[in-house]
Amino acid sequence: MRLSGSALVLGSVLLTGSYSLRPVGSTSPQPGERVALEINDQGRVALGGMIGPSLRRIEGTLIQQEPDAFLLSVRSIQYVHGGEQVWSGERVRVNQEHVASVFQRHLSKGRSVVFGVATIGGFAAYMLTRDLLGIGNTDIEKPGPKPEPGSLVSP
Repeated sequence: MRLSGSALVLGSVLLTGSYSLRPVGSTSPQPGERVALEINDQGRVALGGMIGPSLRRIEGTLIQQEPDAFLLSVRSIQYVHGGEQVWSGERVRVNQEHVASVFQRHLSKGRSVVFGVATIGGFAAYMLTRDLLGIGNTDIEKPGPKPEPGSLVSP
């Protein structure tokens, strides 16, 4: 049971992967994709009352792209002076005139491989050093003979 639980944890870590944001090229993001909208100064003023001042980036899942706006299910908000606020999918409409740049979330294969190798190596080292697989050190010291009751010397 211990091994199957460990395998489950390891599997879930490896499926996580490592992602990066890349600027959108000539193609528009499709509904259902993760995007980040870099907000310009005009957008900070317009959205400040609803989201808060010093807004820098809105990240979430694109629900719909209209000719003049993006409709997002928001996951997080980043601010100009640092800090992040996690949201739980609230819908926000952002006019395109308030957006400086659009980014898409992409799987970073190189970082994911490095993360996976490091995770597997650390997990394997942990398992081997704890003899959890039953293949560790089998040289167990056996206790010597018990001393006779009268042979004990007191200090």
